[in-house]
Amino acid sequence: MPPGISYTWVPNHIQDANGKMAPRSFLKCFAFASESMLDHKNEIAALENDRILLPTRLQGAIARVSADRVQELTLEEYEWLQDLIGRINKKTMLMEKDEFLSYLLPEHWPAPERNRLPGKTNTEILEALADLGIVIKTTDGRINIPELYLHGFGLKRKGGIKRPK
Repeated sequence: MPPGISYTWVPNHIQDANGKMAPRSFLKCFAFASESMLDHKNEIAALENDRILLPTRLQGAIARVSADRVQELTLEEYEWLQDLIGRINKKTMLMEKDEFLSYLLPEHWPAPERNRLPGKTNTEILEALADLGIVIKTTDGRINIPELYLHGFGLKRKGGIKRPK
């Protein structure tokens, strides 16, 4: 990542589908990257100029921020998302809308939990996910999930770089 790009890179990767960014996620990104740097002292010694973090550590922190954010949602306010995670885990984004809607059918949720769903149909549930900033509908009709939620939902995206562990 060239110098200066991190100024926009971090916010772009931790904003939700509505373009909103939680201060908690922003701070955690840098905290997680810093923790990772401390676990790799050789990388600290190799830092150039006035850098304090390696870009790869920021990239790796995104997965932790995502897992943390999804856990916050499922534990605090939107427990019904937990069942969805199990159905879309290991799937690849971008996804055709019809395929994504098939995972949102209310009958996939246990009967007692269906009353907690934000809609009676898969389309209504999709709209609720869009309102929450979890999904975005692309111009070509596919469904995308921003990185803030991607890793926490156990999803992957084709291409890109391999993140550090």
